[in-house]
Amino acid sequence: MSNEQGPLNVTLIKYESGLGTPGIMPPQVSSSVQISATPTGGTVTRQVYENNRPSSTQTRELTEESSSAIHSFATELTTLQVHNVPGGPDVFGANTAVMVARGNVPVWGYNPGSGCVVGPDDDQAMFTASAEDKSKFSKLISEIYQTCEAAL
Repeated sequence: MSNEQGPLNVTLIKYESGLGTPGIMPPQVSSSVQISATPTGGTVTRQVYENNRPSSTQTRELTEESSSAIHSFATELTTLQVHNVPGGPDVFGANTAVMVARGNVPVWGYNPGSGCVVGPDDDQAMFTASAEDKSKFSKLISEIYQTCEAAL
């Protein structure tokens, strides 16, 4: 991913549980991480939620090394296939929605449904992820979180 169109922006939204499962009530947001990374640094902002509302916010600068690592992890994330239909089950099983953008232009996203989006019968024809892709997704999300935690 080149830097021609602005900084790399990565957003992770972590849910308590239930992401991608049909139901009336949407899952509870646990935390969000927003990253804006350039080749020389950037910022990371983490919000912790209570009752689906932000209860605390931390913002810190990223080092060049951390920013480079985020670029690498995000680039690898964009190689994973995701379903083209809005909503759907959480095929990676991580209770995490992800958006990768270059500037304001979305490059890759993973946003399973929450609440009344997909019925049980609709799951039959949906995309499924391989065990290898599930493992890769979990590893990359974990690496991004660890890199951000080191900055916070």
